[in-house]
Amino acid sequence: MILDVKYDSNLADMKRVIQSGGIKSMSRAINDSLAKGRTQLGKSVRAVYAIKAADFNKNAVVTKSYPGDLKKGKIVVKSRRLSSFHFSFTPRSYQSQKGIKVSKRKKATITIKKGQKKAYPHGFVVNPTALNNGYTLLWERQGKYAINPIRSVSVAQMVTNEDAYNPTMKVMENTYQERLVHHLKRQFNVEE
Repeated sequence: MILDVKYDSNLADMKRVIQSGGIKSMSRAINDSLAKGRTQLGKSVRAVYAIKAADFNKNAVVTKSYPGDLKKGKIVVKSRRLSSFHFSFTPRSYQSQKGIKVSKRKKATITIKKGQKKAYPHGFVVNPTALNNGYTLLWERQGKYAINPIRSVSVAQMVTNEDAYNPTMKVMENTYQERLVHHLKRQFNVEE
């Protein structure tokens, strides 16, 4: 996600602002809007997806702009597809299903989007003592012999959801305009 610096008709003349030394104020306003945008993006993503704040925060990084390069400021979100460990799922613990008919076994479910459970008819929890890492994960049989952990969407894919992206861009644009006016007044000692 990149915040573009565009001409703002609410301020006097942007060229005049830049020529009079307002570049530093623009850089500070961009950095303020990026910080607020990252916070809002986390809230928006967590409003749609059942993800923990820590899982979002470690995958979203803000690169600040500076007066020499205003376009450098951006929010970068990178991650791999998340496993079931990061979401709410059932069953939460290992229970042996030996001797139980397939139709009577407990069905594995995972909640990725809030309010929506997805069923995995062939999902199961592996005995944690059989694993080295000790995480309780949902696994799924794929083919005759292969089993793999169930993986869902990545944090980067969550950010591209319109319900998360659009409110964030509005907050960033409003913050940029407000903070630019504030920083210009502060830099040029303008009193109201």
